[in-house]
This record gives sequence, structure tokens and C-alpha cells, in this order.
Amino acid sequence: MNRIDLEGRSAVVTGAASGLGLAIARRFLESGASVVLWGSRGARLAAAASELEPLGDVWFQEVDVSDHDAVAAAAAEAFERRGRLDILVNNAGHIGDTAPAVEHSLEGWDAALAVNLSGTYYCCRAAIPLMLRGGYGRIVNVASAAAKEGNPNQVGYVAAKAGVVGMTKSLGKELAKTGVIVNAITPALFETPMLEDFFARMPPELSERAFATMPMGRIGRPDEFAAMVAWMASEECSFTTGATFDISGGRSTY
Repeated sequence: MNRIDLEGRSAVVTGAASGLGLAIARRFLESGASVVLWGSRGARLAAAASELEPLGDVWFQEVDVSDHDAVAAAAAEAFERRGRLDILVNNAGHIGDTAPAVEHSLEGWDAALAVNLSGTYYCCRAAIPLMLRGGYGRIVNVASAAAKEGNPNQVGYVAAKAGVVGMTKSLGKELAKTGVIVNAITPALFETPMLEDFFARMPPELSERAFATMPMGRIGRPDEFAAMVAWMASEECSFTTGATFDISGGRSTY
């Protein structure tokens, strides 16, 4: 493993109880950072924190990222406990309804935007002032390859993730001279419980079609994703902001 130097940095990772978020937290700890796990399921977060404890300084907060006040309070508590907030990874996600746009439920639309888009904004809104106090910060917003390509029958999810890309561009330019760097990353298919659950609800032919879009002939591993995020969260990522990094096995090439 190429060791990314995050020694002494304090990180918050949302959606950290499993999948990509858990892999990111693991890589951060292995790289010397302290990590706060955020998620909406307390028992799963506690289990994740227990699993990661041998690797370093880790604790958790049960936070619904779609609740602005809860996010603000959790960020303030994390800052007070560590005295700094250097890294934020907005990984929490919600696929929502899978249906033609005209049949997409309004509740599903609202939920997709609440978690994927509003949740990302709320976390950025809470973290940025804390990062500015120290004149340093790294924010990584997890979008999706679907934000570039558009997936049929996922209008809410795709719109929300495309919004995350746009928000990243805006924040990157707004904060460019402050020491706070904001970038996005657009994963395609990765080995996660969310993907397994999604495919379990889909006809087999649809999952086969999805796998066929991967030029490498396989889906990604969470540790591969975490490796790129670790670099994006480091001091070495110093002259790129407002950008979107692809990690899709060749599926998205721009």
C-alpha cells in the first residue's frame, strides 16, 4: 500500500458504517488521521467503530445528513472534541426509486435529493467555517458516474448526484484562495451492500447490462476507491479544486 500522509489530520466520513465509507475510514486511519464516523444507524456505526479501533483514533456520531440542525450540531461537537476539522468526505447516499420518471414517486424524489444533494450541502455548510479557522481543509464529495452519463429510471438519484458535481465546481472556485480544497469523485459499480441491495431488486437482465458497461470486465473494490479518496484528502492534492475525479474502470472517460 502506498502510504498517504494524513498524520495529525481530523476527518469526518459520512455513510461510514459499511461499503465505501468504511473503506475510506480504514484507509484514513492507516494513514495517520483520526476519524469520526457518521451514519444514521447507530448499531452499525458502533460495530464499524469497534472493527476499526485497533487501527487508530476513531469514534462515531449518529447523524441524519438530511437534517440540517443535526449536522451542524455534530460538526460542532466533532470540532470541539478534536480542536480541528481538516477533512470531510460526503459519502452518504440513497438510490431511491427505480422507475420511469413519470412514475417516480414524489417521496422518492424528495428522499434522493434530501440525502444526496441537500445532505452534502449541509455537511459542507457546517464544515467549511471550521476548516477556515485553520486555513486548511479537504472536502471530497462522492457523486456518481450516473451524474455524467444519466441512468434511465433513476431520475431523482441522477439529478441529485449531478447537483453534487455542480456544487463542487461552485465551492471549489469560491474557496480557491482559502486553503480549503473541494473536489468530487464519480464512482461506477463497486462491491458494496448498497449495490447488492439494488441488484437484488432488479431483474437479472438489468444487472447483466450494468456489468457489461464496465470495460475492465469487473466492478471496483472499496479499497481501490479509498486509495483515490485518501490522496484527494491529502496535502499532496494541492493544485486541483472544483474538479471531478473518475473511478469507473474505464466506463466514464471524461
